[in-house]
Amino acid sequence: SIRWVSIIDQDGIIINEHFREELKPFLNKEETHEFAKSSITRYKTRLRLESKMGKLTYLLRRHEKLTRSIVPISESYYLLFTIDFEETNFDKIIMEKIIPLIKKEKDLIY
Repeated sequence: SIRWVSIIDQDGIIINEHFREELKPFLNKEETHEFAKSSITRYKTRLRLESKMGKLTYLLRRHEKLTRSIVPISESYYLLFTIDFEETNFDKIIMEKIIPLIKKEKDLIY
């Protein structure tokens, strides 16, 4: 159910990205880059409240055609991805598959 996935830096610059095979993206390349930059900007605004609400695990937004999420990898890098709107188990996918995969990969590096 994952449509598109990317690694972005703290400025919203796409480091790497991958679209699901045979997927027709909703956004063109320029719009995708703008989407990444605006996503990290919105994410950073929520960080100001971490001291009161706790660390942000992931951010999720539902649109009529897709669901998008951003998950921190480190203080400098983030996983940004979109999921088919019809997928309703997004929390389970993120909490049980994506976040453990990020942790496993970080453990291999560090």
